[in-house]
Amino acid sequence: MLGWGHRGKNALFCLMIIALVSVSTTNSQAELTPKDITALQERAAAEGWTFEVGENDATKYSLDQLCGFKMPDNWQELAPITKFSTTAELPSTYDWRDLTGLPPVRNQGGCGSCWAFSTVGALECAIRIKDGVDVNLSEQWLVSCNTNGWGCNGGFFAHDYHEWKTDPCNDFGAVLETDFPYTATDAACNCPYPHPYTIENWAYIGNSYSVPSVDAIKQAIMEYGPVSVAVYANSAMQAYNGGIFNGCESAGTNHAVVLVGWDDNQGTNGVWFMRNSWGAGWGEDGGYMRIGYGCSRIGEGACYIDYGPLGPMVMQDDLVVDDGAGDGNGRPDPGETGIEILVTLTNFGQDALGLTITATASDPEIVFSNATSSLGDVLRWEQTDNTADPIAFAVDSEFPPTIVQFELTYSANGGDYTKVETFDVNVGQPQFFIVDDDQDNSGNYEQYYTAGPYADRIPFVVWGKDSLGTPPADTMAAYPYTIWFTGDHRLDVLSSADVTALTDFLDGGGRLFLTGQDIAADLSDDADSTFLVNYLHARFAAGDPLIMTNGVAGDPITDGHLVAISGSGGAANQSSPDIIVPVDTHASTIYTYYGSSDVAGVRVTDGDYRLVFLPWGFEGVADDLGYTTRAEIFGPIIDWLSITGTTYVCGDVNSDLAVNPVDVVLLVNFVYKGGDPPAIVNSGDVNTDCAVNPVDVVFMVNFVYKGVGTLLPGCVE
Repeated sequence: MLGWGHRGKNALFCLMIIALVSVSTTNSQAELTPKDITALQERAAAEGWTFEVGENDATKYSLDQLCGFKMPDNWQELAPITKFSTTAELPSTYDWRDLTGLPPVRNQGGCGSCWAFSTVGALECAIRIKDGVDVNLSEQWLVSCNTNGWGCNGGFFAHDYHEWKTDPCNDFGAVLETDFPYTATDAACNCPYPHPYTIENWAYIGNSYSVPSVDAIKQAIMEYGPVSVAVYANSAMQAYNGGIFNGCESAGTNHAVVLVGWDDNQGTNGVWFMRNSWGAGWGEDGGYMRIGYGCSRIGEGACYIDYGPLGPMVMQDDLVVDDGAGDGNGRPDPGETGIEILVTLTNFGQDALGLTITATASDPEIVFSNATSSLGDVLRWEQTDNTADPIAFAVDSEFPPTIVQFELTYSANGGDYTKVETFDVNVGQPQFFIVDDDQDNSGNYEQYYTAGPYADRIPFVVWGKDSLGTPPADTMAAYPYTIWFTGDHRLDVLSSADVTALTDFLDGGGRLFLTGQDIAADLSDDADSTFLVNYLHARFAAGDPLIMTNGVAGDPITDGHLVAISGSGGAANQSSPDIIVPVDTHASTIYTYYGSSDVAGVRVTDGDYRLVFLPWGFEGVADDLGYTTRAEIFGPIIDWLSITGTTYVCGDVNSDLAVNPVDVVLLVNFVYKGGDPPAIVNSGDVNTDCAVNPVDVVFMVNFVYKGVGTLLPGCVE
């Protein structure tokens, strides 16, 4: 255990020697102009900087406003010294963001209060690590209520105020942001305020006359969580937009930040992960920087806080659901028994004595034969697994395909330590085969397609065409439904290999939901136009930046729909939707573009296959505008695609599950002109005389146009 040094009413301050240096008038007195940034970019090229510079949330302020870290005049008298030495083997990489997650980065704005944000940031991170909750604490309380005269003009680490040092109302401990919101000014202190969080202690790392050793800072980060440190911030740091910062200068430190981890394998000799207070729009990963060890005196004045013993810190390294006792296909299936949950884990914290893992499932038809694994004592830094005592379960033989959520509860030290992890497992055959054909777009458009099956807890798989190529027809045929989306506007959408695979898939009776802008336009321009006409039963008319579609009255999928395909709640990527024209009775219009008869979608029944074709991207549907949502569209599409065999609606001559004037026209053409027969002949026999003839036409006309009579199932077939 590390020594804690003196505690009590003596003021405790992190120590460092800070040489206050002057900076240029341009950098300290004004924001960075476009000319300044251009000069930095030229310097970056000349000096080989390994990071990007440009405008960001910080460049609109001066460095004086962004910084403000200053030592107190009597620091030598007020600060205790506690030597911090390493006591454990250090991993090459460590990041509290990956281990537990951390609260969002805050923004100090145009106030030199970095010292308060570094102080509060370390405590917010410690609370997240130990208690598992994100809290937003008040920096303004430190700025306004400290008794040292600190404020927007600068200050020092203020951990004392979270431990014992009092404000003007004789209170100490952190205050919630909601009780004293940040104003980026030297606002008045209107205490008293509630103080729900305090720390047990804090201490300086290393000695007071130099930057502590890298290993000492690492040890403190592992033992107690992210640490407060100082750094010299210059205009290059101000304009930092990502990469490994190596625009180092060795002037006196002027800025306070938080270090949350490190990676020895990056940069020249390794990097710190630095959490700043210049907002999520500065730096990378929402307000962070990677900065080389020792660069710009990073780490000077490093100090850690003790929010209380962190205890064990069990992290899953690997989790496998092993159905080797079943068919070995890598997933639990109905009727399988002896399925094992195998966990490999490492304890990054204090010793976990008597560690157990207990499993539960969201569905009661998952029956555990062994719900608890006992792993014994797992010491600090020890990696182990539960293969000697695996969790085991069985699946009922009638279990439907379902995404089941499992919950693992880790418990140790007599119940003083608990942690819960959840994960999802496809139980049974996935039902949806989702072809991600958006050219690996960073917009992550697959999320708009997986949301439907996931919401209904139905298993699915995603095929990344960018890396896996065209999916074979027999692979698609192994799943009940294939969803194929193409993403952003582009000139070449479906390849010849794609068309061949889709043709073979549909010839085998496939069920397809095909959606994307430019599909019809692309197919119409090359040899694949036969697929557009003969399989999608449509032709391309025009491309337009259209933003709304209407459903068709009486349609089984879209009746009552009004869809915004651009706007909030969707991908906002629809720049080139297609207008299409159905070419025959196999295709039924299901959407038209708003205010026109231009067709915006069809459903097709041809032989054994069914498909829905939207010549715009389903991912573009704007869920947040109050119109028809993706979920309201997706469900009826799947319901319609699921129809098989000779299921029909009496009078539904074109097998679109609606009875309307189109069916009358088709029946007239068949009876009087020898046109195409009904898709299912029985659907045309609406008077139960086991024939399709003029009497049926009369029945249909009366029913559709006059609302008279009842259509009766026929018996032709």
